Amino acid sequence: MRRTRITRVVAILVAIATASACASPDVGYQEDGHYVLEPRELAMDCNQLSKDLLSRLQTLKNLPWYAEWEKGNEPPTLALAWGRWFGADNKGLAHLDEYERARAHMKALHGWMVTKGCRPAFDVDRELAPIDAEIARFKL
Repeated sequence: MRRTRITRVVAILVAIATASACASPDVGYQEDGHYVLEPRELAMDCNQLSKDLLSRLQTLKNLPWYAEWEKGNEPPTLALAWGRWFGADNKGLAHLDEYERARAHMKALHGWMVTKGCRPAFDVDRELAPIDAEIARFKL
């Protein structure tokens, strides 16, 4: 009798945990292109968010250079080689995927800053425009 009760309790707890996991989206980059922030990012104050946003901008500014370097070298994996030969969305350049993830993350952080009432230190769209233009030439 006691073992049955424990089994039921465990089964109920597992069902609750599974349901709650399914109810909330995974954090990080999503298949549809948007980004779900982590709880620690949601807990950041305006100053921390601003510093994180600035750091991510610097990373994004470097990605076109890395994509150019990657394009000039042999692809490290068969999947990337296949993408270069047959025109995958990322053109066989892993840094293009990284750019999409990092850009979505930055836009999510910026949106959260605005929602919290923080004043961003710079215009995100204006800063991203020239980087987007550099990245676009790899997607042709």
